[in-house]
Amino acid sequence: MIFHYHLYGLNVESDVALPDLRCRTAPWNHNSLVKLFLHGAITHWPIEVGADESTLIYDPTQDGAMYDVRIEYFHAARCYRFVYSNGVAFAFDQDGTNVWGSWPLQLSLEDAMVYLLGPVFAFVLRLRGFIALHASAAVVRGNAVAFVGPGGAGKSTIAGALARGNYPILGDDIAVLEEIAGEFCLRPAYPHLRLWPDSSAILFGAKDALPKLVPSSEWDKRFLDLNQPGFRFQTEPAPLQCIFLLEDYSPEVQVARIDEITPGDAFRRLLAYTYISYGLTTEMRAKEFHELGRLVHKVAIKRLTLGSSADWIARLGPFLEQVLARGDSRQSQLEPVTKAFA
Repeated sequence: MIFHYHLYGLNVESDVALPDLRCRTAPWNHNSLVKLFLHGAITHWPIEVGADESTLIYDPTQDGAMYDVRIEYFHAARCYRFVYSNGVAFAFDQDGTNVWGSWPLQLSLEDAMVYLLGPVFAFVLRLRGFIALHASAAVVRGNAVAFVGPGGAGKSTIAGALARGNYPILGDDIAVLEEIAGEFCLRPAYPHLRLWPDSSAILFGAKDALPKLVPSSEWDKRFLDLNQPGFRFQTEPAPLQCIFLLEDYSPEVQVARIDEITPGDAFRRLLAYTYISYGLTTEMRAKEFHELGRLVHKVAIKRLTLGSSADWIARLGPFLEQVLARGDSRQSQLEPVTKAFA
C-alpha cells in the first residue's frame, strides 16, 4: 500500500503510514515525487557497503565536530548515506528522488521520524537545489516571516506563541526558500510543532500539557498538532516579507525590540544558520552563497530581541503586524503589558 503526503512543498509517497501526518488519497500537485522506502528497507538497500568506493563528507569523530552523523557518498550506487550513532540510517539517491531508511529493533518509526522530518528532508531539499534556513516561520498579514537562530534560540517557542494567536504556521525548525515569479517565498513544512517541556509550560501552563513526540522514548520533546481546532497550518507557499535574526533574551528589553543590521552582517549570520550545511558539497555551498547574496538585497532582514519575561508571548503577533504594516526601518520597541496570558 502507498501513502501520499505533502511535506516541504514536495509530493511524498511512503510504503508505510507516517505517524501524526495526514495521508492524502493522491499527490497534492504535479511536482515530482519523493519516494520513501521504510518497510524492510535494509533488504533492498541501494548501497553495497564494503564493495562500493565512498567519499567521506562529514566525520562526527573529527575534532570540533558538532553533529552526531557520518555522511558518505557512494560512487557506484550514486547515493549518499547518513548513519547516526544510535543505528538510524538513511540513504538518498543523488537527485533526492528516493530515500531509504532503517533503524535498530529497539527503536521505532517514531524515533526515525525525528530525523526524517529534520535533516533527512532538509538534505533532500538541498539535493533538489533549495536553500533551507534553520528557522521557524509563520504568516503575518498575508506574508511569511522567518525567525532564524541556533538551537535553543526560541524559534519553536515563537512559532508556538504565534500559533496560539491563530497565525498560520509554516514550520518550526526549517524554512525552505523558493523563488516564484522573481519573489522569494517560504514553503510549508509539516503541520505540527516540536516543543521542549519548558516551552510547553510557557505557552500552555504545564510541561506535560502536550503529548510526547516519541511516546516510547526518554527524549522529552512535545508535540503540538496544528490541524486541531484553534490552530492553523499554512498549506501553500507565502511571499517572504522579513527575516528576523534572533538575539539572546535580554532583561533590558521589556517585551521585544527590533534593530537594523547591515546586508553584510545579515549575510554572515544567515550563512551560519543554513540547515545541514555540514553535509553540503562544494557546488551546493557555492549555490548557497549566490542565493543568500541575492536574498539579503531583496528581503528585509532585522534583529529581534525578546525580553526575558514571558510578557512577549501574547503580544508578539500584534507587534509584528504593526512593524510589518508600516515597513519602518527605525528601532521598534514593544512596551510591557500586564496579564499577557489573559
